Amino acid sequence: AIEGLPAGSYHVIVIDGAGAHRLEFFDDAAGFADGDPVTLTAGASVVADAALTPTAPPSGGAALTGHLTDSVSGAPLEGAVAVALRSADYAFVAADVTDAAGAYALDLDPGQYRLELIDPTFLHAMEWYDDLAFYEIADAVDVAVSVGAPAVVDAALDPSGPSAAIAGTVTGTGGAPFEGALVLAIGADGSPAGGAVTGADGTYFIPGLTTGNHLVVFVDPSGAVAPEFHDDAASPADATLVTTAAGQITPVDAALTPAP
Repeated sequence: AIEGLPAGSYHVIVIDGAGAHRLEFFDDAAGFADGDPVTLTAGASVVADAALTPTAPPSGGAALTGHLTDSVSGAPLEGAVAVALRSADYAFVAADVTDAAGAYALDLDPGQYRLELIDPTFLHAMEWYDDLAFYEIADAVDVAVSVGAPAVVDAALDPSGPSAAIAGTVTGTGGAPFEGALVLAIGADGSPAGGAVTGADGTYFIPGLTTGNHLVVFVDPSGAVAPEFHDDAASPADATLVTTAAGQITPVDAALTPAP
């Protein structure tokens, strides 16, 4: 589920971060030009399902490794995706998701590859190695990998506009996920900065925030539970402010339970 998109037309690309399936543009297209745009109208949602085709993994023997970081703070980017395309025909070969240290590792056949680096949260701009925009694949640097000579490609991704985010899980009675809770982030000047509604698993994600302090409030639309401010406060005066940083997702959880 991708929430908070402005009304408009979009192309949807689906990538298996483990690299076990071919990437696909909606609907069943191998490339951007053949994909079907998805049109969103204000207040509505659209379903774009996909069935990915398994792909035989490379036989391996040639390693491509590296680290992805934030270009401003230098902090590692966890959960970003490194995608290797064969230079000769731009065919998808393999992908890997970075760990907590921002590290990825691809086991490839010897050859030439172009590397696509993506932050699925879109807190950072996607790029082609080395420091090229999403539309500059033709100018991307070929990365040569060979057996016994690991290639190392590190990259620093640029934050994309207001690039801070808040995410977390809201639970209810007995620790069960609290679906449908409204989570609001309020800026230092008192104006709304962003918001989200928790999903069936109780999770939420508020992207596009500026760096700095935010007041976070959790609201039960049914009114069964009184609004709660982070961290377990009944009023803004007693709340703990949440400090966001560029290119980072700040975790903020809450437990909403009716008063005895």
